[in-house]
Amino acid sequence: MENNFNSRHFRHCENGIEINNNLINGPGVVGSGIIPTSPTVPTTPTVPTIPGDISFGVFNTTTATVAAGGDVPLDTNTTLIGTAISHTPGDAAIVLNEPGTYSVTYTAVATGLTVGDAVGLQILQDAAVVPGSTTAGTSPATLTGSATVTVTTVPSTIVLNSVNAATLTDVTVNVSKTA
Repeated sequence: MENNFNSRHFRHCENGIEINNNLINGPGVVGSGIIPTSPTVPTTPTVPTIPGDISFGVFNTTTATVAAGGDVPLDTNTTLIGTAISHTPGDAAIVLNEPGTYSVTYTAVATGLTVGDAVGLQILQDAAVVPGSTTAGTSPATLTGSATVTVTTVPSTIVLNSVNAATLTDVTVNVSKTA
């Protein structure tokens, strides 16, 4: 009985050496069939575009001592994308350059002049307190707040403002244009 395995998968050369055709020509190619070509190399993928004009910024300060009613300087622009928001590192002012709606959040650890002192932070827009943006606590306290700011006239300036004299650490302010 003939070995079906050899007749299907192996070919005998004249010198008697068996050659596995699948290893040379690829599966499904018999005898002197055409050798498959290399696979097509894909082109560089297209980077998806972000819908709309997205602008956002993340601003930080490691430590700042601020007087009561003083604005908190933001030392670092961790992230700043788009044209609607601008900030100069070291300044307190974050400038909103386009009309629209902005979401503003902040967090900081506030320590008053003495343990147990009242501490508080708030967001000001063009020198006016943004309603609902004020948070308060007893020193030392982690203060976290947020607000929605609407800009109709540009430029508009927002700042993080200290209600009481305090040393602030780990300050982060996030601003994003939402509409």
